[in-house]
Amino acid sequence: MAGQKHDLDDKHMETSEASPFMSMFETFRNDLDEHQDRRERIIKASRDITALSKKIIFSLQRVRNLQQPIPPPIAKEINTRYDSIKELFTTIAPDLQGINSWRYQKQISGGCQEYMEAISFQHYLETQRLITHQEAQALIPGGVELTADDYVLGGVDEVRNYKYRYEWYFTTG
Repeated sequence: MAGQKHDLDDKHMETSEASPFMSMFETFRNDLDEHQDRRERIIKASRDITALSKKIIFSLQRVRNLQQPIPPPIAKEINTRYDSIKELFTTIAPDLQGINSWRYQKQISGGCQEYMEAISFQHYLETQRLITHQEAQALIPGGVELTADDYVLGGVDEVRNYKYRYEWYFTTG
């Protein structure tokens, strides 16, 4: 939407030719709008992934037996949340390809860390060992990259918060 020229009496003047800079600035505007839209989509998905991952963790805290499959009622509950998370990752995956994977890393990082926390807690409950980076990466759909930082921070948070609390519960009766 180009501005309009006015004469000294504030009457609209017709211009016969557009400024050569208008098309350049319109391109910049479109690029910035596209960037902002992509960024907002990723932030919203990351928040939703975080919320769903926390609900998975809360559900997993009800598990009382180690090195066994997750009990069916809890498994059913967390599987629906995992499905929602997978859908969110798949939706934003095209926005996180190529150079954009690093450009928007800050926006998706919180969601990846919380998801890492949920999958590592479940993995620990089922196997009593920590999940590897490769195993965790395989559980993130759509080709979204799990950075080493997100893997470590999510895993450390899981160990610090849940594993020790869980083990304390069982050792103290």
